[in-house]
Amino acid sequence: MGHFRGTSVRAVNGGPVAIDLSPAQSGAYRERGVARHTLDFTRAVVRRHPELVGALLYNPRLPPLGGIEALVASGRIVPVNDWCAQSGGVIHLISPFELDVPLRTAWPRAASVAGMALVVTVHDLIPEVFPGDYLADPGLRRRWRARRELIRAADHVFTLSQSGTADVVERLGVAPSRVTVVGAGCDDRFRRPEERVRRANPGGDTGLGPDDTGLGPDDTGLGP
Repeated sequence: MGHFRGTSVRAVNGGPVAIDLSPAQSGAYRERGVARHTLDFTRAVVRRHPELVGALLYNPRLPPLGGIEALVASGRIVPVNDWCAQSGGVIHLISPFELDVPLRTAWPRAASVAGMALVVTVHDLIPEVFPGDYLADPGLRRRWRARRELIRAADHVFTLSQSGTADVVERLGVAPSRVTVVGAGCDDRFRRPEERVRRANPGGDTGLGPDDTGLGPDDTGLGP
């Protein structure tokens, strides 16, 4: 799907949360890893908490997104350069270490001026753990460490596991109270097998609703 034109780029929902889609546009991550999680997480939030999401931000300077018809139909897709930051809202960067995106674009000045809270997702800190293998280049190291400061400045940090939380707390000095594990299984395919649930609860309710992945009370981390 090409870049969006016309009225489809204007968000029509007044929710306070803006989600950055640029990791899904990354040439390094296309259709796997961080890119896939970005879209799975975003779809889950829009599906389960539509009242929260006001804008889904894409970067016109990066390759266009495909396979996001449902998100386009939601009316929330907005080019980041056309986006109007919402005072008192939240901007969520699903991959703050997206080095293809300039820091001033990833964390727009408009969001800071509007007083928006910053939420980031840290997938891992492998380069921080093994700097000799991943950060030997001085320029790359400087850019990585600038993003590290962005995480430290965030109002809240999501991680995918308890070990990821431990790294954020111990290596970046983020207070545990500012970190929440949201997991990586946001897609509907990640469900507890209903047959297994029935065996554990013979004659009882499976407890699985139509949108229940079985991975926790709120796999988006943005619920009440």
